[in-house]
Amino acid sequence: MIRRFWLVLLLGLSACEVHTSSKSRTSAEPAQAGESTGLDIRAARLSGPEDAAFSLMNYRGKVLLLNFLSLDSAPCRAQWEVLKQVAPAWEGRPFALVGMVTDIGAPDVLAAKASELDTSFSTALADDNVRAAFGGIRAVPSIVWVDRKGQIRKTLGGFVSADEIQSEVNALLAEP
Repeated sequence: MIRRFWLVLLLGLSACEVHTSSKSRTSAEPAQAGESTGLDIRAARLSGPEDAAFSLMNYRGKVLLLNFLSLDSAPCRAQWEVLKQVAPAWEGRPFALVGMVTDIGAPDVLAAKASELDTSFSTALADDNVRAAFGGIRAVPSIVWVDRKGQIRKTLGGFVSADEIQSEVNALLAEP
């Protein structure tokens, strides 16, 4: 019994990289009052439109899916591939996908690594302050769904299936 517990624990930990600096909500907890991306959260942009800073204010009125990831993590790269496959379904709709890079390093080095993701989606740096603003992202990959009003609606740490991603985004897009 104890051996099975440790095996399950090891398998679970190998599926994600853990950051111990912040507290994270469970997937079932709703966003708390005052937890709003209506705040102008800024981060250094790694790729995307020409403006130098990433700001959530640029995504007002859109459903936003933030994918917190490490560029060197196999589970994060696998999650990114799933997101690249499902995102075209929402092309032309009020939806945006942004990769939030949690790696530490020189922005130019990280930008070069981010370009390996082979995507047209924006990527931005997510330092401790940015992760804390989203309820304390502790594990990567993690996905945060934000509604059109700028409210965090759901946060999940670990690999998320294409079906669950589609279900959540479609539900948020269906809201007025």
